[in-house]
Amino acid sequence: MNTRVEVETVKTKMVKGSLLQTTEEGKYSVHPLVQAFCRKEGGSLGVGDEGDKAKKKFNDHYLERIKIPSKQFITKDKACEAISTFRKEKANITEAFKNCFEDTTLKEEKLSAIDVANSTEVLDFLAKVFSPPRECTRLYEKCCEIARDCDDKGRLADSLNSLGLRQLSSCDAAHLREDHKIFHIFQEAHDIRMTLPEEKQECQTRAHTISKLGFCYFLQGNEFEEKGRGLIQEGITMRKKLGVPLYVAAGYSELAREYYKIFSNSLIIHQVLTKEIMTVTVFGYLILISTFF
Repeated sequence: MNTRVEVETVKTKMVKGSLLQTTEEGKYSVHPLVQAFCRKEGGSLGVGDEGDKAKKKFNDHYLERIKIPSKQFITKDKACEAISTFRKEKANITEAFKNCFEDTTLKEEKLSAIDVANSTEVLDFLAKVFSPPRECTRLYEKCCEIARDCDDKGRLADSLNSLGLRQLSSCDAAHLREDHKIFHIFQEAHDIRMTLPEEKQECQTRAHTISKLGFCYFLQGNEFEEKGRGLIQEGITMRKKLGVPLYVAAGYSELAREYYKIFSNSLIIHQVLTKEIMTVTVFGYLILISTFF
């Protein structure tokens, strides 16, 4: 096809034959059956190399694209724009992850896609925006599965942390007290991370795991509250060393929630400690606000 006219003619025929589907944004997608056929029979059709090259370009492009709205999401005035961008490109981003996780035979591409999914900005964004939540859960379950198969402990710890966060986002406190599944996910991530070389332990992911594990401990009841609070404080200390104010603020916010849950049942104690709770909370938000100006 050497001219624009030829391209448009073929495209029109493919739409009429239901080989191409139009999207709400006016774009085109290949019918799932056609995709499956091309993946399976690309080699026998003599287009295997061309298909692999095109697929890699597609994957690289959209795995890079997901980083843009993820970074915009935590800025002062571009969160809505980031969500809108993701919704428009969700199908292609999801397909890029699927290609890397299920279709490619290259271990490097699988691990690279896991790194993108587990990066701090992308994780925070997908955990809050990816809908329906079950699709996001499946993404991180696949990351865990591949990391286990590759015996990659570092990426497994990262993926378990991501999976725990996604599931934690959908649960209330009562559910967490009864169902210890999320607690065990964070515990496993923590235990694996402790077996890694020391230089791989000082990172945002471990600080995040420690804080969320602390939160899970705290919800188990009185005998575990002190341990939970200690873990959250340990996470804050690590985040301070790593020097990212946004995540230090998040740690203080978690600590403030614990103090509030402890004392909110007693009006007198609650009134006495209101100033302390507000100090912890405000300290966190001051750090958070400073990142936006």
